[in-house]
Amino acid sequence: MSPGATHFTIQQQTAPATYTSIYNIATRGSGELFVFGGFAGQSGGSYVAKLDPVSLNELWRTNFSVPSNQWSYFGAMGVQGQGDIFAVSSNVLIKVNPSSGALIAQATLPQLGSSEGGTGAVYNGFVVTDSGLIVLKSIERGTCSSDGPAALLCAARNNLGGNLLIVDPNSLKIIISVPLFQTSLGRLMLERRNNIDYIYIPGLTDIYRYTWDGVSLLLDTSWGPVSYAGGVNGSGVGLLGDYAVIQTNFLPSITPSKLIAVSILSSADVKTIQPFSGASSWVPSKGAFDASNSRAYVQDTNVGQVAALTLTSTGWVVNWIVENQAKGFLFVTGPPQARQVVMPSSSSLGDQMVWRDASTGNAVATSDIVASTATLDPIAPGFNGVVYYPSSATGKLVQLTPFGVGLSYYPVSPCRIVDTRNTATPNLPIGSPVAYKVNQGGPTFNYSAQGGNASGCGISADAKAVFFNFVAVNSAEPGFLRAWSYGTTIPTASVLNYANVNGLNIANGLVIPVCNPNTATCSSDLSLQADQATTQLVIDVVGYFK
Repeated sequence: MSPGATHFTIQQQTAPATYTSIYNIATRGSGELFVFGGFAGQSGGSYVAKLDPVSLNELWRTNFSVPSNQWSYFGAMGVQGQGDIFAVSSNVLIKVNPSSGALIAQATLPQLGSSEGGTGAVYNGFVVTDSGLIVLKSIERGTCSSDGPAALLCAARNNLGGNLLIVDPNSLKIIISVPLFQTSLGRLMLERRNNIDYIYIPGLTDIYRYTWDGVSLLLDTSWGPVSYAGGVNGSGVGLLGDYAVIQTNFLPSITPSKLIAVSILSSADVKTIQPFSGASSWVPSKGAFDASNSRAYVQDTNVGQVAALTLTSTGWVVNWIVENQAKGFLFVTGPPQARQVVMPSSSSLGDQMVWRDASTGNAVATSDIVASTATLDPIAPGFNGVVYYPSSATGKLVQLTPFGVGLSYYPVSPCRIVDTRNTATPNLPIGSPVAYKVNQGGPTFNYSAQGGNASGCGISADAKAVFFNFVAVNSAEPGFLRAWSYGTTIPTASVLNYANVNGLNIANGLVIPVCNPNTATCSSDLSLQADQATTQLVIDVVGYFK
């Protein structure tokens, strides 16, 4: 069931430090949070920082300099498969140790010289192959009196092309570089089939792709280029099943934007729709794509709307369009049957964050104002439903955490759902999580496999939290038990401390949320872990909240 507006509230927490020109956020493990930002010539340079995800205190910050005469435009940061942090700002690529923040390597990427009309290039993001190679492309600014995002207009007008690079992640040396078939302002996309990497490029008037077989980087003349059917300036390319999807009007236009899907198997198979009407259009952010439901979520900042569209065998079908003006990127979260679309929403007061039911577009939760000026940055998902909002205007990072409210308590007769003494493994393992069913089977679920009541305990399948009574039985030595919602991070605090006390079983009762299908895949409902010493365990329930 999708949560209603009264079922969720949003808790906001702002990081103490300021991150000037903050751009994007990345995670690696549940206890790691990384921030990237900075522009050419900025005091202190561009940077990568690591934060504690609980307190949001800064653990380290690594600065790197970009010459002040470079074009100042958004780069990107990401975590490569081997675990290192990579970031690119203007034409400077760095590699950082995620634990210490030590700068491992730095490289200057190629750009046109002044004799060729160059005034600085930017590499606006990168993708990574399965083998760990880094793929980047450049945008050449050319003659221009503007800096920052405004200089994209010069890049489009001057049309100086750019380069497509593949870089070794260990040395940051260029393995191969080829000139782009067409100037590209948006962000590239990569997919791999039959031992070939296909790199999709959003050109000014066409989408095209290159192939990389580990030796040669070649323009794929068997696929495309595919015209935007009169549209211009493709934004970032996304993958929706077997289709590469792109939206036009990355730069402001008086022509409505188009959403174009091109089969990755045959570029003759093209499906196009104009999702929004209006005399003015601007799509500075990339859409979000849900392959499980063949659904695309796209927005137009100047129109002030967001739409959901399903890609079918005969073309696009509009599911809904709602009023929502924003510049920042949106994303999709939750399991396939209960998706939510998370996005900023701008007004005269500033940006708020909105959670929308993906099937209807209805808002199910709205935050307070997070920034007085709309952000252009990607909104990032974290662990356990957390959302990160980077404010490009204030340099502040805001963490938003959804919490259930307005729940009612439903008591049940004390009922046993777990008794490890009645199972094949009566003693809990030490230091290894175990998982149990609680509510997903409904009121009559058979708990006998867990040693519990075979005829159910009356717990509703849509329960959000349950009142448990934990009893440690026949404990071997002093130890403690941790319990948490399945699919979330293990807590540091215990719910029960136990010891080997003759004739005494130790109990504790408390309320714990069960697995939330909107933020996790719920194969179980409750996770437990015994630490320091084993014990046998009994769990009774006395009520639930929903």
